Amino acid sequence: MKHVISIGINNVSGLIPLNAAASGAKEFADWATSQGYKTTVFTDEGNIPVSQAAIFATIMNIINDKNCEKLVIFFSGHGILKSPSQEIW
Repeated sequence: MKHVISIGINNVSGLIPLNAAASGAKEFADWATSQGYKTTVFTDEGNIPVSQAAIFATIMNIINDKNCEKLVIFFSGHGILKSPSQEIW
């Protein structure tokens, strides 16, 4: 089974709000579904925060099912390069 986890975050405290990160994540998930992937979408639309714990739990469920041949994690939103070897998204 092929899986996509698509994450889109428009609003991060202290950073300029984005207009299309969440919608881009949903569009990617729609494309992935059309290509035969099972998709899970996390966005902050409606001011609902995205939980890192929820994303990790979804990944662990996929792994524990032991039927995943491919896992793609797509992220749309701000990223920060704190140093040449430390990128945070």
